[in-house]
Amino acid sequence: MALTLIFVLAILGADSGRCAAPEKTIRKLASLAPLPQLSASMALGSEQIAWPDLIFSTNEMVSRAERLRKELDGTPADGERHYEIARLLKLAQRGPAAVVAFSNAASIYRPRAEARPADGALQARFADMLGEIGQAEEAEHLMRAALKRIPNDWHGHAELGALLGGRALRLVLGTNAAMHARGMATMAGIPDVAFKPPAAAVEEALRWHAEAVQCFNRAVELAPKEPGAWLARALHRIFAGMFQQAIDRARDQPRARPLNTFDFMSSDAICADWEQVARLSPTNHAAIGYWGWSEALPALMQAGDDKPIDSLTGRRRRHFLESMRMLEQLTERAPARSAAAAWETTGMLRMAVFRDAPGAIAAFRRAMELDPARRNAWECLAGLTASE
Repeated sequence: MALTLIFVLAILGADSGRCAAPEKTIRKLASLAPLPQLSASMALGSEQIAWPDLIFSTNEMVSRAERLRKELDGTPADGERHYEIARLLKLAQRGPAAVVAFSNAASIYRPRAEARPADGALQARFADMLGEIGQAEEAEHLMRAALKRIPNDWHGHAELGALLGGRALRLVLGTNAAMHARGMATMAGIPDVAFKPPAAAVEEALRWHAEAVQCFNRAVELAPKEPGAWLARALHRIFAGMFQQAIDRARDQPRARPLNTFDFMSSDAICADWEQVARLSPTNHAAIGYWGWSEALPALMQAGDDKPIDSLTGRRRRHFLESMRMLEQLTERAPARSAAAAWETTGMLRMAVFRDAPGAIAAFRRAMELDPARRNAWECLAGLTASE
């Protein structure tokens, strides 16, 4: 199952009311010397947890895909290679090339999946490939059949939940091509008057969504020690907020307090799921970092000129500080590339939540010393040092 939600957090210095665009190069950032600012983007998804040491820049993802393509040798292992190539190209926004790679992977996986019907992880992976190449109905049928054979396999429940959740979203937000743009507009609270699903579609979407919720809950029940089960539910809950706002708009039922980014990204339920992902993956800086971000997000949105850390109280404050301690341990004990990533995440959190520019600069510099290829650390460091 590959679910991804990309969002941008702008981290502002105390005297700045603006933020640099994420695509700014180091040179452009350095030219903005008067502005104490930086921009950091984070991608929330299963790939980031699966590949914590991968630098998620377009160039690195495409380069890694090309290296894998050169390793193709006509053996069954090509199925895994094509699948990884496809996921990398999808993240790099190379849509047509990703679809070709998913199709190649599915062709190799099909006989394997048919020969091993009781392998839940294999069935789920094959279903994911089918969904990515537009064969969602076959993928759903495959997972329902698999769950009749292996009803206690968490992979199957999580994958079926993802398929049903995607089906529900498409009904209320439109086709796959339009879904991302409409989804981001929904998250931002921007009405989309160009698309309004009929009442029958809304009711159908609610049924698929309700079943998806049951699937993710069942996955967690079956595998409480598997971080992937908790991750799947956390990501679904993020999309569920988007789904609910689309439903409210389709029914012309505005809420007294409209759903906002906090509801989508940082509800107590989502934070609880991220906590489990992090605790079950104590050497995975991406899991720990996302837990910290989710706990701190309400303070980031509401702090104004104050330090967001001062607005964090109770459980959220304790959990955020614990995530920082876990990252600190990784910076001290992890291999260089992983430690660099932990330093980079620490730097972003120090700037965003503590408004601690010197601490953030020190963290970004340490990240660059350990792994000069970390572009995000370069950009953040350039943005901060330009304002000194």
